[in-house]
Amino acid sequence: MSFDRVFLGADAVTAEDGICEADHAQTRLKELMARRGREVYVLADSSKLGLRPFHAWARLALPWTLVTDDGADPTELNKFREAGVEVEVAAVRGGPVVEP
Repeated sequence: MSFDRVFLGADAVTAEDGICEADHAQTRLKELMARRGREVYVLADSSKLGLRPFHAWARLALPWTLVTDDGADPTELNKFREAGVEVEVAAVRGGPVVEP
Protein backbone atom coordinates (compact mmCIF):
# COMPACT_ATOMS: atom_id res chain seq x y z
CA MET A 1 0.00 0.00 0.00
CA SER A 2 1.02 3.59 -0.51
CA PHE A 3 -0.49 6.78 0.87
CA ASP A 4 -0.66 10.42 -0.15
CA ARG A 5 -0.92 11.46 3.49
CA VAL A 6 -0.38 9.47 6.67
CA PHE A 7 -1.86 10.68 9.96
CA LEU A 8 -0.40 8.98 13.03
CA GLY A 9 -1.41 9.27 16.65
CA ALA A 10 1.06 8.73 19.49
CA ASP A 11 1.14 7.94 23.18
CA ALA A 12 4.09 10.35 23.32
CA VAL A 13 6.48 12.02 20.89
CA THR A 14 9.95 13.53 21.18
CA ALA A 15 12.11 15.44 18.75
CA GLU A 16 15.00 13.03 19.36
CA ASP A 17 13.29 9.64 19.13
CA GLY A 18 9.97 10.09 17.33
CA ILE A 19 6.78 8.30 18.35
CA CYS A 20 6.50 6.36 21.62
CA GLU A 21 3.92 3.58 21.96
CA ALA A 22 3.03 0.87 24.46
CA ASP A 23 4.23 -2.00 22.25
CA HIS A 24 6.51 -2.79 19.35
CA ALA A 25 3.68 -3.90 17.03
CA GLN A 26 2.25 -0.37 17.07
CA THR A 27 5.61 1.26 16.43
CA ARG A 28 6.45 -1.15 13.61
CA LEU A 29 3.12 -0.47 11.88
CA LYS A 30 3.62 3.27 12.20
CA GLU A 31 7.16 3.06 10.81
CA LEU A 32 5.90 1.09 7.80
CA MET A 33 3.03 3.48 7.16
CA ALA A 34 5.33 6.50 7.41
CA ARG A 35 7.76 4.98 4.90
CA ARG A 36 4.93 4.46 2.41
CA GLY A 37 3.43 7.94 2.80
CA ARG A 38 4.26 10.97 0.71
CA GLU A 39 3.40 13.32 3.61
CA VAL A 40 3.53 12.26 7.28
CA TYR A 41 1.68 14.01 10.10
CA VAL A 42 1.90 13.12 13.79
CA LEU A 43 -1.14 14.29 15.72
CA ALA A 44 -0.30 14.72 19.41
CA ASP A 45 -1.81 17.03 21.97
CA SER A 46 0.56 19.14 24.01
CA SER A 47 0.45 16.81 27.02
CA LYS A 48 2.27 14.13 24.97
CA LEU A 49 5.26 16.19 23.83
CA GLY A 50 8.65 15.30 25.25
CA LEU A 51 7.38 12.31 27.27
CA ARG A 52 8.88 8.80 27.39
CA PRO A 53 6.24 6.61 29.10
CA PHE A 54 7.10 3.39 27.21
CA HIS A 55 10.09 1.72 25.57
CA ALA A 56 8.77 1.10 22.04
CA TRP A 57 9.78 3.82 19.55
CA ALA A 58 9.06 4.57 15.90
CA ARG A 59 11.70 6.82 14.36
CA LEU A 60 10.44 8.88 11.45
CA ALA A 61 12.52 10.03 8.53
CA LEU A 62 12.32 13.72 7.70
CA PRO A 63 10.31 15.46 6.53
CA TRP A 64 7.31 15.02 8.81
CA THR A 65 4.91 17.41 10.51
CA LEU A 66 3.89 17.59 14.15
CA VAL A 67 0.34 18.87 14.67
CA THR A 68 -0.38 19.87 18.25
CA ASP A 69 -2.48 22.30 20.28
CA ASP A 70 -1.77 25.81 21.50
CA GLY A 71 -1.03 24.56 25.02
CA ALA A 72 2.36 23.25 23.88
CA ASP A 73 5.48 24.46 25.66
CA PRO A 74 7.39 26.77 23.28
CA THR A 75 10.71 25.24 24.39
CA GLU A 76 9.45 21.79 23.42
CA LEU A 77 8.19 23.05 20.05
CA ASN A 78 11.60 24.59 19.35
CA LYS A 79 13.24 21.19 19.90
CA PHE A 80 11.11 19.76 17.10
CA ARG A 81 11.84 22.69 14.79
CA GLU A 82 15.58 22.44 15.47
CA ALA A 83 15.41 18.73 14.60
CA GLY A 84 13.94 19.61 11.20
CA VAL A 85 10.31 18.74 11.99
CA GLU A 86 7.63 21.08 10.69
CA VAL A 87 5.32 22.20 13.50
CA GLU A 88 1.67 23.20 13.12
CA VAL A 89 -0.17 24.57 16.17
CA ALA A 90 -3.96 24.44 16.23
CA ALA A 91 -6.05 26.78 18.36
CA VAL A 92 -8.25 24.78 20.70
CA ARG A 93 -9.06 27.37 23.32
CA GLY A 94 -10.77 29.77 20.97
CA GLY A 95 -9.18 32.73 19.30
CA PRO A 96 -6.28 32.98 16.89
CA VAL A 97 -3.08 31.00 17.25
CA VAL A 98 -0.04 33.04 18.19
CA GLU A 99 3.13 31.19 17.23
CA PRO A 100 5.39 30.79 20.27
